[in-house]
Amino acid sequence: YSGGGGRAIAYADNTLITTSPFNNTFELPSSLDDEITGGIVYEKNAYIPTQYKVFRVSHVGGNPDFSYQEVAAWGAVPRTLKKVTLGEVGEVMICLGYDRKVRIFDGSDSKVVSDPIEEGNGLCPVSMADINIDYINKSFAEVDTEKQVYKLWVAIAPSTNVTHCLNLNLRTMAWYPHQNQAYNAAVMASSGNFRHLFTVGRSGYVHQIDTGFRDVTTAIDDYYESSFLFQDNPRAVAKGQRVTLFFSPRSAGTVYYQDAPAFTKAFDAPRDRIIFSNTANTTQIVKDIDIPLIHNVYRFRISSSAGTAQPWELNKVDYRTTQHGVGEG
Repeated sequence: YSGGGGRAIAYADNTLITTSPFNNTFELPSSLDDEITGGIVYEKNAYIPTQYKVFRVSHVGGNPDFSYQEVAAWGAVPRTLKKVTLGEVGEVMICLGYDRKVRIFDGSDSKVVSDPIEEGNGLCPVSMADINIDYINKSFAEVDTEKQVYKLWVAIAPSTNVTHCLNLNLRTMAWYPHQNQAYNAAVMASSGNFRHLFTVGRSGYVHQIDTGFRDVTTAIDDYYESSFLFQDNPRAVAKGQRVTLFFSPRSAGTVYYQDAPAFTKAFDAPRDRIIFSNTANTTQIVKDIDIPLIHNVYRFRISSSAGTAQPWELNKVDYRTTQHGVGEG
């Protein structure tokens, strides 16, 4: 991109690309304060986002050589536009917009996929609304193709540098955050016939990501907190019966089960301890937790402090109750 301001594209014939002065240019139609923020090739077309719009650019030959069409009235933050594969959809583009929303885009239609984390709910320390809008251009993304996760690094206010990573699981479309992410760049690299995600910190160190339960040298806790569980509405009183957890046979170590039978941030003391011991010849590890509580809403947490042990994987949860009518609980 050069010449004619921030909305101009300069090009040259492939046979002359090493010697051409790139005198051929065309300018995308947008406001004077707009500028190109990136580009990606998707299904034989080039998609060029600016701060405010997205254009489809196609080679037609002749005079002019290229045609362009505005296909979206939102823009993309530099270094966040990637191609990902969704199970039921196929390959699509994904990016962070200047309105602090993450969208998937198939070249014509788009869908916002960041709705669940756009506003703070008091339970998670970060949300899309917490991104420092003045430093949103420091955001960047990479796709972990081994784990199928779109990883978006952002600066959470009041910080002026990247602090957190917002992770989108491309299989389940679930979001989860990582903190202590003082990185400036990330890349998927190959080594020993395996793909690995590497990041570069502001101190100059290169880090291999997701290699265990350690943050540099400090062991960290791993946990999962459920959403608020209830039947038809949160005013219906229920007698808790049982929670059945289905774990992957690859799970290892010991996990602790806690619950909170109300709209509260605090969890009670561990109700049960689950030890993964003999998992041979097992397709699922099934654990039943008795819940002898009367409540309106219910929430649980599974946590571990396994240090460098292999992680656990929770595949499914079955929550059973007996209804007791409507009331305050």
